[in-house]
Amino acid sequence: MRVRQLTWTEIDRLVDGLASRLPPGSRCWGVPRGGSVVAAMLRSKHGVIITADSSEATIAVDDLIDSGRTARMVKEKYNLNLEPLLVKDNSDWIVFPWEGTELAEDAENTVTRMLQQIGEDPNRPELEDTPRQVVQCWDDLFSGYRYAADDVADLLSSAAAAPAGVETESREGMFVISGIPFISTCENHLLPFFGSADVACLTAEGTNSLSLRGRVREGASPCLGNIPQVVDALARRLQTQQRLTEQICHALARSTEGAAVRLKGTFLCPMARGLETREAVMETSAFSGSFRPDQELQRRFLAQLP
Repeated sequence: MRVRQLTWTEIDRLVDGLASRLPPGSRCWGVPRGGSVVAAMLRSKHGVIITADSSEATIAVDDLIDSGRTARMVKEKYNLNLEPLLVKDNSDWIVFPWEGTELAEDAENTVTRMLQQIGEDPNRPELEDTPRQVVQCWDDLFSGYRYAADDVADLLSSAAAAPAGVETESREGMFVISGIPFISTCENHLLPFFGSADVACLTAEGTNSLSLRGRVREGASPCLGNIPQVVDALARRLQTQQRLTEQICHALARSTEGAAVRLKGTFLCPMARGLETREAVMETSAFSGSFRPDQELQRRFLAQLP
């Protein structure tokens, strides 16, 4: 994920564009907090009427629309259409000039409110540093968001050795990398799930593209030693196991004749919620290219795995 820091010059231009889209005579209500800044700028630059009472408004304004959730909430709760300063159309993280370094502080404040929600006292000495440590932990757990989809696929473009403990070999004409560890976070409960990935690739170069040490030779495609990085980049974000499996397979499909992926994962969600008293392992698989229509090839891949 790339961070896009907007400048005040860009904000001025966006405010001008927003003002031109507002119906004549609009009474604007700014959705807290970013929308309040936008509303104030509309009044200052263009004399737009703003109101602090949503019931008196004819339209709502906000700084950003990304998922559309806020727009739906405003429509359902206040019966107002929402006009944003900016519509997010990619995976960039947008930072407005008035946010600056407040992002980390906001995240820590969110953790503090979470502690209060579960009945804890965030002022307890032992918890004083917990919000900061949680936010730092999120940086690691969700580091995959630093990569856009194209960036993940580009990880395959340079040769690299497979990490220690990961087996890389050619079996019956297919390259297999097994035992790739991963850790991810369930998007339903924000609890970890973890396990291992097994990957097979078919390439146009055949067996000559892989050396005995598990390092892809110069010019070969794909660079199998980087596949663990692809798995890690896609896993370290909010996920479901099936989607993660398919995303890994899709990333490999861009530079192979065919790819097969199997994930075996253990979820903490059911155990933590008391639904399971022992570890339950989920197995998912996905196939692309030459693997997809060939059930015998799929069977060979799965049969060779531990």
